[in-house]
Amino acid sequence: MGKSFSLAVKFFLLTYCTRRYMLLLCNPPLRGVMLKDTDEVVKHSAAIQIQNNITLLQRRAWNVLLANAYDELPIEEMHNIKVMDLMEKLEFDSKNDDYLKDALEALVGCKMKWNVLDRDNRWEWGITTLLAHAIIKNGLCTYSYSPPLRERLHNPNIYARISLSMQNKFDSKHALALWELCLDYLDKIKNYGETPFIPLEKFRELMGIAGDMYPEFKKLNKWVIKDPIEEINEVTDFHVTVEYTRDCRKIVALK
Repeated sequence: MGKSFSLAVKFFLLTYCTRRYMLLLCNPPLRGVMLKDTDEVVKHSAAIQIQNNITLLQRRAWNVLLANAYDELPIEEMHNIKVMDLMEKLEFDSKNDDYLKDALEALVGCKMKWNVLDRDNRWEWGITTLLAHAIIKNGLCTYSYSPPLRERLHNPNIYARISLSMQNKFDSKHALALWELCLDYLDKIKNYGETPFIPLEKFRELMGIAGDMYPEFKKLNKWVIKDPIEEINEVTDFHVTVEYTRDCRKIVALK
């Protein structure tokens, strides 16, 4: 049985299909749904729609840390995970944990604004960092989130389920970010998803593209749109397509 997804955006619309066992948005209560032995993370929409100025490994690591901490978010300020368990979840077989330390350092320094897309139709503006702190000692990683972020991460009204094993199949951070965005707007009842209208500059933000990076649309289109879409189609059972809209011969919209 197939599931179809059409991501409609004023400046960006994607359509794709996914088989019924693929990752879905779900309706049951979220309390207790994220267990440490499961292979998915319940991720708040605001945590998906972040400025993607972190690497692929860093984004994957943050998803694993959130999955590990999820049940404890309402009651615990600090969370723990064995370094070897974290690296196993990331399918990271290097004996050098410097990469992991660099990833944690980047997450502590990465600012997160909610909601980039104003998806919940609220005008609240907020900013924090993806992690408040991180410590590695005696093979144990201890970390925390800021209080406002903890509140939003647990039992969110708007969320998606992200497969921790599936995310490890991506080689591009743009492809992973775009895949998460598709999941974020998938409606399992309608088998259809549609984003609100996204200005092209907002899309560049979501993909972590600075203003001076890929100034020519031709390069942006290849490295941030077409290649990530091709990767999503290869490593998942989604089929993603894109269309373009022009204004005075200039591409101003994608669909």
